[in-house]
Amino acid sequence: MVRETAALDSVEGKDALHSDEATLAQQEAIESDIKASSPLISEVLPLTTLDEDFSGHPVYLEKLELLKKKYTGIRRLRRDGNCFYRAFGFAYIEYLLTGKRLKQAERLKSRCDECRDALISFGYTQFTVEDFHEQFTAMVDRFTVDSEPLAKLEATFNDQAYSDYYVVFLRYVFRTVCH
Repeated sequence: MVRETAALDSVEGKDALHSDEATLAQQEAIESDIKASSPLISEVLPLTTLDEDFSGHPVYLEKLELLKKKYTGIRRLRRDGNCFYRAFGFAYIEYLLTGKRLKQAERLKSRCDECRDALISFGYTQFTVEDFHEQFTAMVDRFTVDSEPLAKLEATFNDQAYSDYYVVFLRYVFRTVCH
């Protein structure tokens, strides 16, 4: 009887293992499809693209009409858990770039320096913090001082490697602000 129970448990354990593996494989396939089908940050889309999203919700459609009077478009983001930081970073650099706001860019870099120093004083590894800081501030310079075009900013933020670097630094910045 004990051997039968042990054998049954072994079979159930294998089924559970295969089920977990199948679930993980399915999750990876879904993530792969999402990555392949949606950019990290889209090009500017007309606000009318939201009509379909909110059809059947008259209150939201009414609010959408108000937005259409003030704004011409939106950018969609991949919902990957980093979308807030990516949206904020992209939108702020776009704002600096399109308005040639060099003084504000310098103020941003100065604030980034303060955050870097605070993170190090909180015990974060200096090398790591400085690496993310340097990448982020160099990007700010590329698009404000060197006046790289907006299309290049879009391409940079859609490159997962670069974009994730900026997201990590922005997460660090928000930690220092909230600390």
